Amino acid sequence: MSRNGNIRKDQMLGKAYGIGVGPGDPKLLTVKATEILEQLKIVFYPSFGKNSIALDIARSHIRTDAKLIEMNIPLFPNEAKVAAYQNFANQIKEYLNKQVDVGVLCEGDPLFLALSLQSETY
Repeated sequence: MSRNGNIRKDQMLGKAYGIGVGPGDPKLLTVKATEILEQLKIVFYPSFGKNSIALDIARSHIRTDAKLIEMNIPLFPNEAKVAAYQNFANQIKEYLNKQVDVGVLCEGDPLFLALSLQSETY
């Protein structure tokens, strides 16, 4: 940091974008989501088995040279799920520290999902 408390340009981080892919139709992605997807070189996507609904929805808007990183999250036991999320959070942090922007796909609405997951822990 500089003396005035501002972050210096050489300390800037990449941006992390949480991208909700909506209810399932690729035509319902927001304009902003498609613009961001078309620029990202790193995209994380959730996978709970053989395929990813989120990736299928967003694929036509993702750069052909983008690196796609599968986030295979176990449903049970809870400890394994938490460890998997921590692992992917660390991977994302590594890219951000290298000033690389990252997208993380989320099925549905990320705000609603985040709130429902948060309430699950209480």
